[in-house]
Amino acid sequence: MLTPLFQIFRTVFAGLFVTMLMFSGLSHAHEIRPSIMDIGLEENSAVPLEIRLSFTAESFLAGMDLSDLADTDDSPEASEYDRLRALSTDQLSLLVEAAFPSLSQAVTIRLDDQPMAWELKHIHIEDITNQDIIRETTIVFLATQPDATPDTLFDQEAVITVDWPPAMGGLLIRQHGEGSDANYVEFLETGGESSGFTLGEIYQPSFWDIIKRYIHSGVIHIVPYGLDHILFVVGLLASSRSGHHLLLQISLFTVAHTLTLAAASLGWVQISPSIVEPLIALSIAYIAIENLLRASSQPEPSLRLARGGVVFAFGLLHGLGFASVLAEFGLPDSAFIISLISFNIGVELGQLVIVVPLFILFRLLLPKPRHYRIIFQVPVSVVIALIGLYWTIERVGIL
Repeated sequence: MLTPLFQIFRTVFAGLFVTMLMFSGLSHAHEIRPSIMDIGLEENSAVPLEIRLSFTAESFLAGMDLSDLADTDDSPEASEYDRLRALSTDQLSLLVEAAFPSLSQAVTIRLDDQPMAWELKHIHIEDITNQDIIRETTIVFLATQPDATPDTLFDQEAVITVDWPPAMGGLLIRQHGEGSDANYVEFLETGGESSGFTLGEIYQPSFWDIIKRYIHSGVIHIVPYGLDHILFVVGLLASSRSGHHLLLQISLFTVAHTLTLAAASLGWVQISPSIVEPLIALSIAYIAIENLLRASSQPEPSLRLARGGVVFAFGLLHGLGFASVLAEFGLPDSAFIISLISFNIGVELGQLVIVVPLFILFRLLLPKPRHYRIIFQVPVSVVIALIGLYWTIERVGIL
């Protein structure tokens, strides 16, 4: 039988979970998001290229180096970043316009190895009042080059390349407009020069290119960018010294997040990240607190079954979180299933890279269950619970 304290905890948590679903705000931590560059032809124009660049303007204006950051609060320029975030959209737009020449110097777009000149067309900044939400800025500009016309971009000889500075973080490159290939996507995780492509040539990645690309995307979503998911699986690790029990939990978690990831990618399920992200943080806290409230390090059968149900439910939730990341990369219609499977494989590899070494290490160093609980399970669960609760409060906009 479950202890009265444990029953009270689950009742309180269930109420809190429902409340979060009803009242979650549009808040996120100051995480680092990749920029997105859509390149294509401007409709009915002699100007060769129209570029849409969506990025976090505040980090660029603050002079942040995003190459080794996961959160803007960890940067020496965090205070300047926060000051810029407090500006109105009109104020920020003026600063972005003034910094446009600097941006065009930092980022190079080439046509047949010749740099293209930039001409600002439009600036759009999300009108967000909550300063805990990442505000996206989209710059629309024209990239020009003497003697270049739309026709030259369809001769399958004019090659476009992008040189992206590492200090601006990751960049996702896509195509848009007339003659574009919706399946084309390239992710520059740490900046650098993109591979060359032409708008007149349909991009046909090989079977192995697709597998490698999406496995890599899944891995980096866990290591180094998925601290919340890492803490969740470490919380599962801390629940028991049993390899069988750990494998069962991770398998249930995997099956569950695969289901919602597929459903969300197909458009069958759509839940705002403003709800999903706080609930993911709350799920992390729950797993850790449940570890602390268990009467022993080996769960009784009824608790083991209940734990499996909880892990499966939270796996469904985390799958929605994975879907928001995968949406940025997109899934090619011609290889939807293999892309989805590859991404999931990458996620699992990222989790195993963390869990397996820790499991082996602590089984060797702490062979006695009592020592395992006192030295590893309890302290780690306390830390994870505190972080999960902090993130929950932060993501609903209270902090």
